[in-house]
Amino acid sequence: MEEVSGVEALATSMRPGGEWESHCTPEELLLQYGPHTSESFRHLFKQAVEAYLGGPTGEASNWKEATVLLQQCREVRPGDGPSERLLSFVSQHADKDENAPSWWRGFRSLEEK
Repeated sequence: MEEVSGVEALATSMRPGGEWESHCTPEELLLQYGPHTSESFRHLFKQAVEAYLGGPTGEASNWKEATVLLQQCREVRPGDGPSERLLSFVSQHADKDENAPSWWRGFRSLEEK
């Protein structure tokens, strides 16, 4: 199992269109959305990712906020793959108070690629 951190993990598993992409910076990930998405959507998604990741150690994660922001992303762009995948991961792994689990360190191990 390969371990990657931060947005690299997100970018590796979350590229729009369902394709796999590694070694992607946050800016590159957002650029992948391209002109077919609004600047306001990209800003909203970036805020959601930052709340989800919680900095280099995950300590600043706010999965409640990430969930709200990702649901807003879904309203703006129904069927958005990255937003849907993050919502799914958060709903599967959040604790009973909808916070990141105690093991969260700002990254996750990829089970497949």
